[in-house]
Amino acid sequence: MSTDPPDLNNSVTKLSSPQATRVDTALTCLRAAVSAVPYVGSPAVELMSLLITPPIEKRRNEWMEEVADKLCQLQQEEKLRVEDLPSNDTFIDTVLHAAQAAVRTSSECKRTALRNAVLNSALPNAPDETKRQLFVRLVDDCTEWHLRILDLLHDPIAWFEARKRAVPEFTFTGSLERLLHEAYPEAKPQADLLDLIAKDLHLRGLLGTAGLRGMMSARGTTERHSTELGGEFLGFIRSPCVEDVGS
Repeated sequence: MSTDPPDLNNSVTKLSSPQATRVDTALTCLRAAVSAVPYVGSPAVELMSLLITPPIEKRRNEWMEEVADKLCQLQQEEKLRVEDLPSNDTFIDTVLHAAQAAVRTSSECKRTALRNAVLNSALPNAPDETKRQLFVRLVDDCTEWHLRILDLLHDPIAWFEARKRAVPEFTFTGSLERLLHEAYPEAKPQADLLDLIAKDLHLRGLLGTAGLRGMMSARGTTERHSTELGGEFLGFIRSPCVEDVGS
């Protein structure tokens, strides 16, 4: 993953008037899609509505503004034409599913992944509809640690280099658990839980290795461990905007 639509004027002021007009057309689709997100509002639960509805609306509106901003960037980079989006049914489907998931989480990591899923769905080379739905549902179902572990194990060397950190060196043998602890020292107290999460990634077909504790060669530790499907999933939840590459 409201009576009043969010004010998106600030998101498009940097564009010229013709561009803003095209963006407004696309954002109308976003508003229509996310308006389907359910929220508490029954008279029988008026108190809960007062407590829950404002945060839900805030999450939804903030997420919409982020998506709108990035759609503007993709248009400026000439990767899409926003006036084509209202007639793109699979794009609208992705917006709807992603918006519902975005409302259900406070995790910035997952909300960013859902935003990127929408952006990639707007591009000409987007995955087919089945994979889009599957990938959005995976973000919704998984935890931040699922995404972190898969991202790290997809290309460990690139992960460390992107963060300007030394790639860990192991003598003779190593394990993915040791690699994870090098990447995230805060993971050590949660070793059992994270091993379970890695096994879950394996069961979902995203990670080729079952668990983190199996011993392997030092070189094998830093090789790619994601499956082809796992790599496609990661590509789908990464930003396609030029200015976001490497950030």
